[in-house]
This record gives sequence, C-alpha cells and structure tokens, in this order.
Amino acid sequence: MLDKYLIPYKSRMLEPIFLDIETLGFNPFVHPITEIGLVDISGKVLINKKLPVTDYQISQADPVALQITNFNAIDHLTLPHIRTEAALIECQAFWEDKVIVGSNPTFDMTRLEILLYETLKQSPTWFYKPIDVCAMYFQMTGRLCRLGDIASTFELTLPTHGALVDAMSVREVYMKLRTFQNDSSDF
Repeated sequence: MLDKYLIPYKSRMLEPIFLDIETLGFNPFVHPITEIGLVDISGKVLINKKLPVTDYQISQADPVALQITNFNAIDHLTLPHIRTEAALIECQAFWEDKVIVGSNPTFDMTRLEILLYETLKQSPTWFYKPIDVCAMYFQMTGRLCRLGDIASTFELTLPTHGALVDAMSVREVYMKLRTFQNDSSDF
C-alpha cells in the first residue's frame, strides 16, 4: 500500500525518509544543530535526538531562530542528550540510499553534511537529490507557502514546532501531495 509513495529513479524505486533538524540560527555553516527528527514512510519514528550545545553557542544564536523553535536554554542544557557522534552514526544507518524529504531539506542536509564531516570525517549516505514539500506544492498550485500553510490546505493540524514533529508533519503533507498527484488528471 505504501508503494505508491516510493520515488522512481532510473530502474529502481527509492524510499523517502522524512527529516527535520532544529538549529540555533539560519546559517548552516555556523549555527549548530539542537535536534534531529527522522521518520520513515510508515510513520515510524526512527530518530528523535537532542544534541548538546554549549553556553557559548547559545550566546551566538540568532534570536529569531530561538523564537521560532521555542528554544529554552535552561531546559536544553539540563535535558539528556546523546553524543553527536552516536546520533550521526545512528542516523547514517537509517538514511542510507533514501531520499530525504523535508521542508527546506537543502538547509538541513547542508548542516548535517558539515556536521558529518566535522565529527566523523564521513560523507552522507543518503541519495543526493532531496525533495522539498514546499516546492512540490508550488509546482502543483503555483503558490509558494510554508509547511503550516500547506498542512492547512489539507486540513492537517500541525503540533508545536520541533524536529520530530516537523518531520512527522512533512510526512503527512508529502503523503497528501503524492495522493493528490496520483489522483489528478494533470499529473
């Protein structure tokens, strides 16, 4: 039943995997990752990790990003975290040869690629072409919207912002968009 959501590429079908990260800012070359959320096509949560950040990194954070993510420095510094290396190794096992689907996946993949190299001296193992659900929606409607706006179109209610919640929301929006594409005579 989930086969209709796979992605054809040459002579094979690729599986999408839904990713979101939260960071301390909008520059993937500067601002560290605070959370990683990863969900598979069936909706199973694969990764829900908080990564450690330092007081100094928090002091250098973009205030707008902190507001968007509802970042709370005290909570974040006291919550249990996984070591960054362990989180990345765990992620590598799940996203190998998968297509990353997200809302602004280019940012997320760039930041993760930098972190993979800095931390593990490795390149990513995901398929090199991401899918952006906002770009999919634009292609279908001619309207450029944020994830929340697209979800509203499909009468989906998005929970509070966070990496895992956003990855799950991207999955729901992706499924709706693919169903719409499959049902539409225009595609």
